[in-house]
Amino acid sequence: MFMDIMRDPSLDIIYIVVDALDECVQDQDKLLQFILRETQETPRVKWIISSRNHVQQRTRLVESQSILSLELQENAEAVLLAIGAYISNRLAELECLEDDDTLREYVQQTLHKKAEGTFLWVALVVQELQYLLLLGQAIS
Repeated sequence: MFMDIMRDPSLDIIYIVVDALDECVQDQDKLLQFILRETQETPRVKWIISSRNHVQQRTRLVESQSILSLELQENAEAVLLAIGAYISNRLAELECLEDDDTLREYVQQTLHKKAEGTFLWVALVVQELQYLLLLGQAIS
């Protein structure tokens, strides 16, 4: 079905987004080969790919005119600033940290250190912290 959509002559331009290509560990090379082959066979299909710089075949992607590769490492400073703001905002929502500057600073530094440029990781950890806090309040 996917291939039929890509080859549908009634569609002008199709944009396909592949997010976090570097996280595709198994068969990443097959996926890259498929994307590169399809850019030649269906030039009206445009690919937007986000990835960290770990992608093994980055040079092949850069050569294609139908692929826009968004790489977090090239914008690492801006990403770190955005994640810092996100962490500060999310921690401000945790009532248990309001009166404990030392604990808030520790949690903030730990989140920064372990986030590795990933918003999702921070979001999941803060969500888990909120859950544990609610659970603790329910038990009390």
